[in-house]
Amino acid sequence: MPIRIIETVWASQPQKRGWVSIPVRDGNSWEDRWWEWPQDRKEIRKWIKQANKAYDVYWSPLLYATPSRRTARDCASRWAWADLDAIDPRSLDPKPTVLWETSPGRYQGLYLLDSFVEGMELERINRRIALATKADPSGWDAGQVLRVPGSRNHKYNGSPKGKVLFVKGPTYSSKDFDHIELPPEAEVSDLEAGDFEATLDEWRDVLPSKAVALLETDPENVERGTRSDNLWQLIRLLVETGLNTNIVFTLVKGSPWNKFRGRRDEDERLQKEIAKAISVTEFPYIEPPPMEEEPVNEAPQPTGDFALDLPKHNWLRQYIEASQMYVPQVPYAYHMACGLALLSTIVSRNVTIANVDAKLHPVLWVLLVAPSNSGKSRTYDFMMDVFEATGLYREIIPINSFSPEGLIEAVSESPRKAAWLVPDEAGGLFKSMRHRDYLAGTRELLNQMADGRIISRKTKKSEILLQNYSLSFYGTTQPEGFVSSIRQDDMSTGFLRRFLVIYRNEYMDGEWKYLPPGRDEAVKRLANGLLDLQKLVTQGHPAVDVLHSGKRIAVAQPERTDITLSYGAFRRFVDMDKKHRRLARSSPMLAPFISGASNHALKVATLLTLASYPELWMGGATISKATMDQAAQLIEEEVQRSGFLLNLIGSNEMERNIASVVEYLQRKAGRKATRTEIQRRFGKQIGSKYDMDKLEETMVDRGLIRVTHEIRSKRSNRKAKVYTLVRQRL
Repeated sequence: MPIRIIETVWASQPQKRGWVSIPVRDGNSWEDRWWEWPQDRKEIRKWIKQANKAYDVYWSPLLYATPSRRTARDCASRWAWADLDAIDPRSLDPKPTVLWETSPGRYQGLYLLDSFVEGMELERINRRIALATKADPSGWDAGQVLRVPGSRNHKYNGSPKGKVLFVKGPTYSSKDFDHIELPPEAEVSDLEAGDFEATLDEWRDVLPSKAVALLETDPENVERGTRSDNLWQLIRLLVETGLNTNIVFTLVKGSPWNKFRGRRDEDERLQKEIAKAISVTEFPYIEPPPMEEEPVNEAPQPTGDFALDLPKHNWLRQYIEASQMYVPQVPYAYHMACGLALLSTIVSRNVTIANVDAKLHPVLWVLLVAPSNSGKSRTYDFMMDVFEATGLYREIIPINSFSPEGLIEAVSESPRKAAWLVPDEAGGLFKSMRHRDYLAGTRELLNQMADGRIISRKTKKSEILLQNYSLSFYGTTQPEGFVSSIRQDDMSTGFLRRFLVIYRNEYMDGEWKYLPPGRDEAVKRLANGLLDLQKLVTQGHPAVDVLHSGKRIAVAQPERTDITLSYGAFRRFVDMDKKHRRLARSSPMLAPFISGASNHALKVATLLTLASYPELWMGGATISKATMDQAAQLIEEEVQRSGFLLNLIGSNEMERNIASVVEYLQRKAGRKATRTEIQRRFGKQIGSKYDMDKLEETMVDRGLIRVTHEIRSKRSNRKAKVYTLVRQRL
């Protein structure tokens, strides 16, 4: 491990002596360690080598007068830096003096200056470098920490070891960066904090998992010395998600990491931190323009099907061609959807996509929405014939009807701790989950199982702790059934986001009476290909049941992380993800659905790569840019198509809500009620504050209600917003 690099940087600081920061991280837990320089040189070397065996080890390039990174701006240095992330090092301009790889495809670099600069000027130089190189826009703080060159990165399976690429790059003058124009600082003021718990519940499924973990941290586990770093990380995550500033302020102020709590200038300090985060965010939140009601029949729809361009040996191509032969006159998308669902079910959670921040498996939940008599059932029959021919239905249990307890028991009792939901009519299942008592809580359970969360449940037979399992999904429904069974809260809670929705509105054009021979042979050949792939990704390791504290713990095959993204594929994924986030900000109602599209594309790209399984025998598989391009185009077209259906949901939901409120006001004395009363009465039906605002706006525009502010409590003299019914006919 080339520790000499960081020793050279510390030794070149003007004060020569001081304190150095060497934090370590275990998951989301940080611990800052301080040492005196240079007298602790030997202890520092020993500590870094020992700690890196189990932890991610970082360092600050500055030499501090006191053991606190809060004083970073008071320091001077000849070294600037950039957290370069996934950037092609060959195209860097300006070129770093020192460059090292922190993990495959990710880099950090140092820039040597010909003179010392103070902390504030150092931050401006760092920020300009970040803008010029398109690096992490948050990594310019004077108190920023970097990974120790050559250290192991425990975020990824296998803990890959970083490597130094070069140490003799150019030296710069501080004026060499003056031509890079900095963006204006964001202005944030007069924010009002709402209810923390209610706001967190409302936005939980939109937020990144890291943000939720920080917000739900037990205050007793908040260690002194970690609050600053975690507070800044939380603010960045919230801003980058696209939440408006009041929501960010509410969550940050109520979080356990609010280090300013109780101070007179608490609100002012928090607002400054939020403004800073917005300034360094590449795509800061922009208030969306007022949404106008548009006729749903004017929604643009692509024509034709996007066909995947796959090599001849690719299993998915072979499946689609065979399915087209034996189920003709059916849209290409039907065959593709079934093939992807099969691949996803067989691979399940045995494959992990390596170089992404989240632990992602190519488990797809496919929902085909198409009219009756369009060939859905025939493509489904062909898919299930192939699956049955593999013999894996004894290990991966297909389920078409269930209760929550029955589903948990089925997965736990499966030899591979895997199941495949294949309901006869998905729309009917979704509707039943709202109205059947025995299916109460099913939506929440499916959300958890889609994410692979640990499930602990007492059943009639035993107490089950379910982990490292797999649950895939393939369902079909008609457009009418989809629209009537899906509500806006299915989008706001993240339920619908977990599905790859494939929508077609085409009917079969006749039917072939005579099909070519060889169907059974084709089914068997496809089944054998799946078995070969299944053996490859599982490496033949059987699943086991482990007894712990009287509980049966379901453990599946060991995961094998052998799928990585090439640099080009990674950049394509990042660009697509940023695009989807921008789209989500302009349409809050559809935001949870759109924001999940990038992960669907990544999963599809993984499955397309795995389907070329002979390549895996030669030492691993990498997702190419061409494959990522295809997956991205496929998902973007499907999002565009399904947007038509989602608009119908929003429209129908709005009309139902209006009718409910009008009916309620008709029964009220004076035909009036407060907004708070309406929210309490129809909270589950209407959903979020945004939905309530939109409902109010629509009813006022149609002349159905008049909105006034009246004193409702003589004791407090507070005014409440009151809705008065003006006319009853819609």
